[in-house]
Amino acid sequence: MSWYRSKYGFETQAKYHSNLRNFLEWLYKKTGNPYFRELKEVFEPPKKDSKRLNPILIREPDIHNLIKAVWEKDPTPYLKLKHISGILFAAYTGQRPNSTISKITVNELKEAIKRDHLSCGFRRRKIRRESLTGSPFIQF
Repeated sequence: MSWYRSKYGFETQAKYHSNLRNFLEWLYKKTGNPYFRELKEVFEPPKKDSKRLNPILIREPDIHNLIKAVWEKDPTPYLKLKHISGILFAAYTGQRPNSTISKITVNELKEAIKRDHLSCGFRRRKIRRESLTGSPFIQF
């Protein structure tokens, strides 16, 4: 069975499981043998792979290395501050760079900094709920 699970996807496995259970139920009705109904209960339905991301995508040393690289490579102080502040904000709030962070405006960032906690409005998020972040966990 492990060969079958490694070779075929969830939809195929689910169809196979459903057809097998139906066939075993049909055999039980035709023969009256309770073994087929008991056997039907043994087969476990396939589990769908989770689409959730790994919660630890970037570690603190990765952020330190990225900031160090930006500090050494960017030619002007303006670009250094711009890129480092973006990196810290992304790491601090846990937002994805190509989705939420690219949609945040300067006014929203200024308003978020005024509060005791950073806030990313729910309209800017893929999951429609407000994201609050407490005190920073990165220290230099």
